[in-house]
Amino acid sequence: MENNDPIREKAGPPLVVNKLIINNVTQWHGIGFTHTNHKAMKNLKLLILCQIAALLTYAEHSQNGLNNTAEGSAQLTIYNHSANYKKDSILVICDRYDRSGAGVVYKVYHPQKNHTVTISGIPTGKYYVTIQWMGMHHERMEKVVKIKSGRCETIPVRLGEAQEYAPGHASIPVEHLDFSKLKVVTMK
Repeated sequence: MENNDPIREKAGPPLVVNKLIINNVTQWHGIGFTHTNHKAMKNLKLLILCQIAALLTYAEHSQNGLNNTAEGSAQLTIYNHSANYKKDSILVICDRYDRSGAGVVYKVYHPQKNHTVTISGIPTGKYYVTIQWMGMHHERMEKVVKIKSGRCETIPVRLGEAQEYAPGHASIPVEHLDFSKLKVVTMK
């Protein structure tokens, strides 16, 4: 029995894949892709739609879980701060302690009248907090802080002495050098 079908000649002999016979590219017999087996095709479509609905429901629940993360806050209490607090700025950088997130908080703050700075909206966890002073003070300090949900963590900050520079009013102390006490002269 000869078959003069040009598609079958190009496709070659039937292939056996997982005990299914594929006669040509457009028809797969045995798994519901034929034109005669509509019930199996409907079942397959229903199965795919159910899986998509389940995935969308799972994705929605996991996204809601991310939005409801617990947050805490931190308050920098500044000691030895000058009365001219308005000329200082503080750059605060919070990096996760486990190195999974850099720059969770990266913002410039200004001290309030009571010499405090409040940082809110920090996700709970352990952080490396870098405090860089800009303005009258030029100090930099790093601390490890643990933020808990719904709590305000107090971070004490001690500053050194600082004076505002005014042209013509700078006092530079006189330094007297004794060349006889240099290391080069006393070397043996």
